[in-house]
Amino acid sequence: MALVASGSAQANQTISNAALSERVQTSGEWIRTRTGIQSRRISTPEESLNDLAVRAGQKALEMAHTSQQRPWRSLGDGEWTPSNRI
Repeated sequence: MALVASGSAQANQTISNAALSERVQTSGEWIRTRTGIQSRRISTPEESLNDLAVRAGQKALEMAHTSQQRPWRSLGDGEWTPSNRI
């Protein structure tokens, strides 16, 4: 077995330290100097972890030059899981 590709995905929405500091009663500068983080990605209610997993999986398949058309199967209720055909 060999790892031939990987994929990643990130949430669409970005939140700045300034916006975050309003929620946690600190300053954006305090966050940046202590963590080095200037902004972060957060998912919206319309974007699930499964959505991110599907996008990451699709990127991995593209990187691997795989022509698998549907690498995911439904569990019902909008839930998806990797197919055992990969």
